Amino acid sequence: PEAQARKADLKVWGDPTVLALSKLSLGDAALFHQGDVPGAVRDPAPAIPEPHGSWVPLIEAAWLERYGA
Repeated sequence: PEAQARKADLKVWGDPTVLALSKLSLGDAALFHQGDVPGAVRDPAPAIPEPHGSWVPLIEAAWLERYGA
């Protein structure tokens, strides 16, 4: 958790943690609660899944038609 907390620090990297904070000890979870930090993202954008693999030929054809080789 210490490495993840360091990476989550905006002064270091600013990436959110991949750890489930509810599964950490109180001490480890406290590493991630920095309060309001200027520049922090409050509501991250929703993740958009990648298109299904069956779309690839159509996307490639449209790309080539629009932008060429």
